[in-house]
Order: sequence, then C-alpha cells, then structure tokens
Amino acid sequence: MITGLGLFGSAANAIAAVLLVRYREGDANVPSVCTRNDLVESLAVAGAGLLVWLTGSRWPNLAAGVILAAVFLQSAWSIVRQSRQELRGEA
Repeated sequence: MITGLGLFGSAANAIAAVLLVRYREGDANVPSVCTRNDLVESLAVAGAGLLVWLTGSRWPNLAAGVILAAVFLQSAWSIVRQSRQELRGEA
C-alpha cells in the first residue's frame, strides 16, 4: 500500500517538476518549493515500503529516514545561504 502511494506521489511530483523547471532560477523562494526533494521523498518511501515488504525488517524505513533527513538538511542549508546572500545584495 505505502509503495503504491509513494509511486503515485512520485508521478505527481515528476509532473510538477516538469511544469516548474522553467522557473528554477530566481530568488530564494523559488528553490524552497522543493519539488526535487518531494520526488526524492516519494521514491524513498516507495523503495522503503518495497524493501520492508520483501525483507520483513523495519531497517529500510530507518535508512530512508536518514537519507531524507540529509537531503532536506542540505536543501535547507542551501536556501538559507542563498537568502543570506540576497539580503547582503550579493546575488
């Protein structure tokens, strides 16, 4: 069930990414939409769900959570850095 929802979310996020790709440059608000991160999240959820089902282990959920935390923290730091540059007028 969760794998199917993850794949459905991946398809929706892929469509959104295609629609938004032309707007990828801009101020710090544009990257904060995080469509790429949403796509990664959906694929990780689908993959973890499949691995949990295949192995009967809960470890894939933990691994997916750690990977997603790293992706989102990196993205958040990038947005903070760009925002600070814009505030200083360096953009």
